[in-house]
Amino acid sequence: NDCCLPVITISNLYRKMLQDGADAESREYISRKMRQASWLLRAVQQRNQTLLAIGRQIVAFQKDFFLYGPGHLRPLTQKEIASCLNLHETTVSRGIHDKYLQCSWGLYPLKYFFTSAFTSASDGMTAEKIKVLIRQFISGEDKKRPYSDEKIAQFLQEKGLTVARRTVAKYREQMAIPGAAGRREFR
Repeated sequence: NDCCLPVITISNLYRKMLQDGADAESREYISRKMRQASWLLRAVQQRNQTLLAIGRQIVAFQKDFFLYGPGHLRPLTQKEIASCLNLHETTVSRGIHDKYLQCSWGLYPLKYFFTSAFTSASDGMTAEKIKVLIRQFISGEDKKRPYSDEKIAQFLQEKGLTVARRTVAKYREQMAIPGAAGRREFR
């Protein structure tokens, strides 16, 4: 978001000093420093262009997420984005590090949009989609007899998704959903 950043320029005072005929040693020093500053300005500009290109690719590839919200991510790797942009994978990794994207669904780290495919019978299944299914199973359960992680893993198996009980527990904890004992209601 460039509107929030200061404009970086090389002071005209130094250009004027070069033209006004400072001694040779001073001119050489100022000239060298101006070249270094110009290089820095180009590097910052290229960094911004690279980050913008990465962001555009993410938005284009994860269109369903931006239209329909969380739970609609497609499998995407940094390697795929790097390939599309003719960059090295580490350039993409460094580019997205500690960067965020704000959209109508909230503020997300760019790393959020990179999710590997989950091995399943259906293509395009991601960890986010598995979490949505887990949340749906839990929201539809009998609160007097909530589902165990093992039972949720069996439901997922019936949908063609091989997910270990430990993985169900991990995803449930990531969503801040208590275990079966913590969800049980006594009435």
